[in-house]
Amino acid sequence: MLIGSAPKRDWTVLYYLNGNNDLQPDLVRNLIDVEKVGPTDQVTIVAQLSRGPEEKKSKLDGDWTGMRRYVVGQSSSRSKLGSKPVHVQDQSPNHGDSATLADFLDWGLKNYPAKHTMLVIGDHGKGYQGTGFDYVHKDVLDLKEFQQSLAGKKPDLLVMDACEMGAVEVAYQLRDSAKVLVASEEIIGTVGLPHKDFLGHLIANPKLTPQQLAKDFVNLSADDTIRRSEKGKPQAAEQLAAIRLDRMEAVAESMGELGRSLAASQVSRAKLKELIEETQHFNLDSDVKPDCDYRDIGHFCRLLKEGVQDPKVQAAALRVEKVLHSALLSNQNSGEELMEGNGLSVYLPAGRIKAAPTMKSPGGKHKLPQLAYQQLEFDKATGWSKWLEKRF
Repeated sequence: MLIGSAPKRDWTVLYYLNGNNDLQPDLVRNLIDVEKVGPTDQVTIVAQLSRGPEEKKSKLDGDWTGMRRYVVGQSSSRSKLGSKPVHVQDQSPNHGDSATLADFLDWGLKNYPAKHTMLVIGDHGKGYQGTGFDYVHKDVLDLKEFQQSLAGKKPDLLVMDACEMGAVEVAYQLRDSAKVLVASEEIIGTVGLPHKDFLGHLIANPKLTPQQLAKDFVNLSADDTIRRSEKGKPQAAEQLAAIRLDRMEAVAESMGELGRSLAASQVSRAKLKELIEETQHFNLDSDVKPDCDYRDIGHFCRLLKEGVQDPKVQAAALRVEKVLHSALLSNQNSGEELMEGNGLSVYLPAGRIKAAPTMKSPGGKHKLPQLAYQQLEFDKATGWSKWLEKRF
């Protein structure tokens, strides 16, 4: 298709699928599911799928390795991609390099312009530690690089089919990089989000605004979780939220004030530690750090209002709650263990936030580079690590 040769469609959906890790078979299945819906005149779907040679193998679609790009068509196959690749390369690119995602977006947006765009990231995620976990190149896309890769693109919807990316550190870093973020505070199962349901809804309602579509996606995910639970199938996203990124400046400002009030308060360290540890945390099946110290902001604020007899802390917590409410378009969670998940987490250990040059990959098999928490724009704007250091 020549650039500008056809009228703009309503939506272009861009799937960026990093199979340079142990998610490779699951991501191929996700793209096969996408083909079950297929495009229309108003909705174009393009995809980039990488498959690394060193991780879990599968017989899906011939078990090729490298990278391929697709203009996705419709197919009913359960094991093979019906769409023919429009670009093939034998070596899979580094998904920890911001240029890899940027190049895909440049290609998709220039050749398939639309009134609205949606970027779907299929990958591992670890909150403030980023996404783009590439076991082939021993690299990760940290939040600074993620921000760089989206510079000048600004999709209407950024859908993270990756664990723990419903974090304020992520949302603040990307506040100017997209309009609405759909992400989970919790782990997302390897089956992934219900892409077939999402796309079917978009195909049937291409005139929906990005904000309404994001809210509908959260509801569709909740319905999918209920169906899976009733059938005894593995869960996908037990918590999912739609977040307005244009409200992140106000969220950060209120959280900075909360941190300063806690640093200045007379509440004991023991009491503060108790409240932090009572706050809803995530990655419930694991005690791996830092993941198990991602805690729900709204729940923390409620506990502070109830448990700290300091008017300044109570007022600051109330303000955070109000600003959060305005930033969250929709939030759904399921299961008794997640009932205090209000849509956005923050890294909140009961102690100092230590800078570390490396981290373990999901599953712990690889050691990868890490951006220090203190280098995140959220921490620079709020001093979040500073109040924890002062109190602990």
